[in-house]
Amino acid sequence: MARRRIKSASIKFVSLVSRGANRMPVIYKSEDNTVDFDAITKAVSNFNETGELLAVVYAPEIRDAQGDIASADVIKQMAYEHAKSGLHLDVMHDGKPLSKDRAYVAENFIIAKGDERFSDWKDSSGKPVNVAGGWGQVIKIEDPELRKQYREGKWNGVSMAGPAQVETETEKSERIAESFAKHLGNPFSIIKNMDETKFGEALAKALAPALAAQ
Repeated sequence: MARRRIKSASIKFVSLVSRGANRMPVIYKSEDNTVDFDAITKAVSNFNETGELLAVVYAPEIRDAQGDIASADVIKQMAYEHAKSGLHLDVMHDGKPLSKDRAYVAENFIIAKGDERFSDWKDSSGKPVNVAGGWGQVIKIEDPELRKQYREGKWNGVSMAGPAQVETETEKSERIAESFAKHLGNPFSIIKNMDETKFGEALAKALAPALAAQ
């Protein structure tokens, strides 16, 4: 499994989908450079009356089932980009925005530490997760038929889609190796001539450009 870091993503739609709820996000890369995110979702206790769903779109520095991970800063950027694009909802990624009288994003926010709404969330294995600093949404379902379909399990998840840039960890490793070779040449030929302090200084100098590019 490739281990990738999401560098940026522009979420265009939040889609109501027939995928299992309460899953950690999963990212899928397609040929057109679009990714889908399965969010952790939970109906509030009085869903029948309010139609409100809580969703964790992505949590920082928690590797998902596909081996991908994102920083809090990138997640914030994704949340802002979705707001900028109009906070559109659709169904099953059909690309047709739902009218606001059927469903809309009531809240789009970064999850604050201590937010009681997210104090007992778990991943797909049932393990508690800390989602503070992640991207949260409250989705308001107004349409009676959509509420009925949710209760019946015809759709029970939320997925996000949009173009993204990702970087594999092997790419990062290759940059570090290239930088090391550039600054030290063949390190094994000079290690014997260095004391511990000098070698540490040379190693730090060799790695600095690659680490700064992360």
